[in-house]
Amino acid sequence: MDVPKKVILWSLVILGIFAIFRGSFIFSSASNDPHEKITFETADIKIASHKLKVELATSAKQHDRGLSYREKIDPETGMLFIFKRAEKPGFWMKDMNFPLDIIWLDTNRNVVYLHKNLTPDTYPQIFQSPLPIKYVLEIKAGEVERLNIKIGSHLGFKHLGFWWF
Repeated sequence: MDVPKKVILWSLVILGIFAIFRGSFIFSSASNDPHEKITFETADIKIASHKLKVELATSAKQHDRGLSYREKIDPETGMLFIFKRAEKPGFWMKDMNFPLDIIWLDTNRNVVYLHKNLTPDTYPQIFQSPLPIKYVLEIKAGEVERLNIKIGSHLGFKHLGFWWF
């Protein structure tokens, strides 16, 4: 009877050590090192009949980094975050050096929510869409107004040389 108790005890100890290791790995995997090179593919998109050149953030590491540590963002450029399924991710302005407009899009790539002119000093406030989304587009602050992007605007994208709407 003592052997099964020892096996159970050692199993719990090993699981505990694994849980601690896994937890520290998760927290350390965030891309907080500004010198770490993270690459992004680019794509052309259309929203509210305007073309933009965006970087695509599809992995967890790319989602963590986003536009952090950059000095500026040009008009008609941005970052498109793509999630595997519709969810309610939170975004913040950690390590940002310029203000942004954030556009929240559903699975059909329709704008369902907007945050305008979010400044770096809003950190650590977290911003979310009240509805589940699959895409988030970050662009230079003021571009939502300038490009006349509204709730219901649709995002098309160019993939394999073809425009998809």
